[in-house]
Amino acid sequence: MSKSFAPLQKRLAVLLLGAGLLTGCSRDKLRIGYAVDDGVIVWGEVGQIFERTNILEKNGIEAEIKRYKTTRDILPAIFRNEIDVALTATGVALCSIIADQPVKIAALLGGGGRNALIVSEKSGIRSVAALKGKTVFDPIVGALLFRFLKDAGLKPGEVTRLTGYRYGADINDELLSGGVDAVMSWDPFFLELEKRKKIRVLAHDPYHLQALIRSGVAGLRRKAALNFAVSLKEAVFFMLTHQELANRWYAEVSGIPAGRIAEALVHCELHNETKDIASIGGFSLLGNDSKLRDIQNVADAMRDYKVIAELKETFSSRFGAPIRNDYDTKGVNVRAFLDFELNEATDKKLAGYDPATVKYK
Repeated sequence: MSKSFAPLQKRLAVLLLGAGLLTGCSRDKLRIGYAVDDGVIVWGEVGQIFERTNILEKNGIEAEIKRYKTTRDILPAIFRNEIDVALTATGVALCSIIADQPVKIAALLGGGGRNALIVSEKSGIRSVAALKGKTVFDPIVGALLFRFLKDAGLKPGEVTRLTGYRYGADINDELLSGGVDAVMSWDPFFLELEKRKKIRVLAHDPYHLQALIRSGVAGLRRKAALNFAVSLKEAVFFMLTHQELANRWYAEVSGIPAGRIAEALVHCELHNETKDIASIGGFSLLGNDSKLRDIQNVADAMRDYKVIAELKETFSSRFGAPIRNDYDTKGVNVRAFLDFELNEATDKKLAGYDPATVKYK
């Protein structure tokens, strides 16, 4: 080959190698699910970053990204094996474990916003204790309402609890119309009403953010799991360093105003911990011990208030076969489902990370 063609061949080889064509390697195919409409801001923004940048592709992933209306819609998608990865919250994560789904927790990012027990400002109810004999609508999977009642000296049977999923804004409308005495709501849906003094917050506690990955992917296809975890950390870092852009992208698909999204992030643990983040090493996908304690406390409360027993019965009926684990009596050991090895490998692979490699589509 003549010397003049050597630089051209070298450049072509680099391009082909980057595309996975020179070595015959192919991208890992993953199905990724996230919710758009229910105000879980961090995962909504990460999902949009996956859709609007090259992060997944440059890490060797051919993704089928599935948008769901709500986080609740993700649980049946896991049951039906429609997705390999779920960007979700504690209720779905724990329900998946309780139902013996083959999942591992690849990310544990702490509180994403507030779950709150609220009443109308016009209501005479000014404390949780004053809910005795009242009706509360509770769409939240878990035992948070029971914990609020216990702290106020009430037993679960001393309030009428209505359950079933409703869209966040619809829940608030029912409260203001007088349909119920109180509701369990979440950021950002009650935020504007709180600012306008239309509602009163009686108690609140964070909802927590998890990324689930099917253990078949995490175990048998370790390369795919690692490439996803690297992509996830890159996307979260992009969000943290391009927050205004991420807010705007999520606003476009969710219909939630970007300004309200920004206001709600004041209550997001990850956002508050990383305001001055300078490098991708400034946060961990598996957080710290306090984040683990938070989700473990939820799991323990679900056992103590018999929520796990109820869910096992529901899932056994749905699957047509009994679920035989002992989580209803012994509880869920959340630590056993954390993928520490994957987290360590992710940080190692991202050493020397260059954010300039991220491009918009």
